[in-house]
Amino acid sequence: MIEQIYEKLGEKLRYAGKRSEPEEWVMHTLVFSGGAAIAVLFVLYIMYDVRIALLMGLILFVAALIIRYILLEMEIERRKREVERVLPDLLRVVAANISAGLTPIVALRTAARPEFGTISKELKYITARSMSAESMDEIVGEIKTRIRSDLLARVLMVFTTSLKSGGNVIHALEGSASDIQRLQELQESLAARTSMYTTFVLFGILVTMPFLLAVSMNVLELMGGVSAARQLSYVSAYMNLGFPTISSVFITIISAIILVGSSLTASMLIGIIRAGSRIEGLKYFLPLMTASLGVFYLSKDIVVPFIIGILK
Repeated sequence: MIEQIYEKLGEKLRYAGKRSEPEEWVMHTLVFSGGAAIAVLFVLYIMYDVRIALLMGLILFVAALIIRYILLEMEIERRKREVERVLPDLLRVVAANISAGLTPIVALRTAARPEFGTISKELKYITARSMSAESMDEIVGEIKTRIRSDLLARVLMVFTTSLKSGGNVIHALEGSASDIQRLQELQESLAARTSMYTTFVLFGILVTMPFLLAVSMNVLELMGGVSAARQLSYVSAYMNLGFPTISSVFITIISAIILVGSSLTASMLIGIIRAGSRIEGLKYFLPLMTASLGVFYLSKDIVVPFIIGILK
């Protein structure tokens, strides 16, 4: 079981362009998470109860582990997007090199220009390691283990199949480049057409939901004040029958949890709409959560009481 986890983690580290071993990455992650948890535990132990400090330290330790893994996944997605963006130009350069009389391996090595970014670095690294073998299959297989991209994998399959079958490699590469470019244009057009959905999601998370939760909190506080003063007979009857009271602190905590969960869901939805990837949307989570909670507390303490004061 542990070996399978380390094997899967090693695969992800290669996709992220890391040269470290899985054991080393796990050790760094545990040290980072443990250090953050101990620091928070120490501060909360001085300010609050030891049970609260232990609970928050444990929560922060688990959260730090999750964040570290999410950052790894985001790096994998970033490399994938960067490679797929320059893939059409790279294929045309490889096709031009082959038409100039270079062998496929030399054509790949020569096409590794600095402006191609990640794929250029990987091609230089892989071709340098494969110079002794001079096997195209080994180079293609190594590329697939370094970059997680279904689009790149399909292009490499077309490339190797054309080489083995004696087909027109240049025509296959240029055709693949044109197809990928058309696909990218369609994706950009789709993202532009669905921008309105992103606006609706942002408006709901940043304005509507925090404001409605703030209104609910103020209404509950007003009802609590009325019941305490015994100004309404039906409220008194409920209270005499043991009607449960809900504290404002409890409602505040529940509202904050709802906003955090909604921000996470909305960020993944925006990532799907804009880039077709949930992981890509996680970079919007912290800004959305911060803004949503800020609007909630601002509305709860200032905006809603001001409106209620005007309406009285």
